[in-house]
Amino acid sequence: MVRERIPVFVAAVVVMLLGLVLIMGFQNTAAQSSMAYGMRVTRQDARMAAEGDYFSYLPLVRYSPRPTPLPMYVDNFNDPTSGWFVGDAMRYNSWCYQDRCNTGWEAVANLSYTGGYYRLFIPLTWHGGGGDVDTWFVWPAEMAPMPAEYYPLPNHYCIETRAKFQNAQNPYEPWWAHWGIVFAADTDRTQVYAFQISANYDFSILHYHNYTYPGNRQPFDGQPINVENRIVPWSHAGQQILANPGYNRLKVEVNRPYVSVYANDTLLYMAYVPSLPRDNVGLIGGVWEVTPLDVVYQYFRYDPGCTSTR
Repeated sequence: MVRERIPVFVAAVVVMLLGLVLIMGFQNTAAQSSMAYGMRVTRQDARMAAEGDYFSYLPLVRYSPRPTPLPMYVDNFNDPTSGWFVGDAMRYNSWCYQDRCNTGWEAVANLSYTGGYYRLFIPLTWHGGGGDVDTWFVWPAEMAPMPAEYYPLPNHYCIETRAKFQNAQNPYEPWWAHWGIVFAADTDRTQVYAFQISANYDFSILHYHNYTYPGNRQPFDGQPINVENRIVPWSHAGQQILANPGYNRLKVEVNRPYVSVYANDTLLYMAYVPSLPRDNVGLIGGVWEVTPLDVVYQYFRYDPGCTSTR
């Protein structure tokens, strides 16, 4: 009879000790980690468990909420109200050709939603007597209308677009025209960082310092306005990578302080670019001298964290 009671007595002592340990552990953990727990285990609970009434109490843990990862921002330009700039890009020009002179604001580019694309059109310049405006050195940088929660930009993100020179009928047309991705810019759009390709099968990573919309060349007197700093000089990628005529898909991966640029799934360059602004991303395109230019963008995709494997 005594032998039968010993295991029961020992079990009761063990259960009581475990109960005390649980109480102390839950109280200490709750005090140190802001945990909420359920019904507390008392000595009475331990005694009841030893006598055959078994109860289990699991802690209700309250964690600090983690921010929900932002989804990808994708615009396929089927909705003309999605928020990208539409209309004429104006620039103050002064020029004369033979007996014609003009000084004032001119529409040097037009942005629109057209047939499921976002379109950049730059008309024929006056140089040579063909056009009625000065459209040399025009490259409007258009900022993506992403919701405020996407800013400031994180340390790691990717941007992708697909576009083509719509008016290219032959290789190298329009001569030295270019388009690409703005992968970082400040709030005022005065510091613009872009990855671009040209109709001549070249690519570059550029920093426009003191950029003035919709673009212009740096003044001949050396004023620090519209300064084009070539982080990666214009370099030949070749027709085996870039298509013209035809579409090209460009991608930029920013993983601060490094920037990797891709064309048609081919890594072209990884550059060290410290101190990037965190306020804007978008699209860019333009010309040096040969016009007109017609670029159509098929989509724009911003991927915070670069979650896409494409």
